[in-house]
Amino acid sequence: MRAREASSASIRLDDGTVLDVGPNSEITLDSFIYDPERGEQRLSLRFLSGIVRFTTGSMEKQAYEINTPVGSLTIRGTEFTLLMEEALHLVLNDGAITLSLFDGEEQDLDARDPDRRFLSVVDGAFITVPDTDGALKEAMNALELTFDTPGVHSAVVGDYMTAFFNRVTLETCASGDLCLFALERHFDRLCRSAYCAPKPGEASRGSWPTRKPRRRAQRSGRGI
Repeated sequence: MRAREASSASIRLDDGTVLDVGPNSEITLDSFIYDPERGEQRLSLRFLSGIVRFTTGSMEKQAYEINTPVGSLTIRGTEFTLLMEEALHLVLNDGAITLSLFDGEEQDLDARDPDRRFLSVVDGAFITVPDTDGALKEAMNALELTFDTPGVHSAVVGDYMTAFFNRVTLETCASGDLCLFALERHFDRLCRSAYCAPKPGEASRGSWPTRKPRRRAQRSGRGI
């Protein structure tokens, strides 16, 4: 299933599972079996791109198989949002969840712990981001608007990504590890839509003013 720009969809399955698909998003439902009388239940889903909110239904948790571009999810009574924007971002709204990367590394999230509600996978590595001041939670709440009001998608996703990279940069610099590199990457990202020098052949909406190099007087050899 694919939702185009400025559109969204909500799917409710027989067991009560709800899939909310935001703008510019795509998921594939590989299989869904729900037969309580025979005890057969299974849901296999692939999240491919964009933003999706997933709320589990009445099936046993082991019946859910959810795959992402970086790994698979094990859920336990869960509502969560997946965002694929420059990396995979997982926001846990309720319950608990485990993300297992393809290389076998795992990370647990628990909605009861504010420092374990947000998880990202950047360049194949986990990044856990604490939310001591609630900035990410506020951005996350705004992120939910994209399902009911697709027109705000770009703005709220941009706000969330800025809050995320602000926090990642602060955490990196607090640890004293690769601070300069983190700052360069963060400001480079912010610069993409602001005052940046255009790429060759491209026009910029507003580039930093540049000075023309001064011409040096050529030495003639006289008077030296």
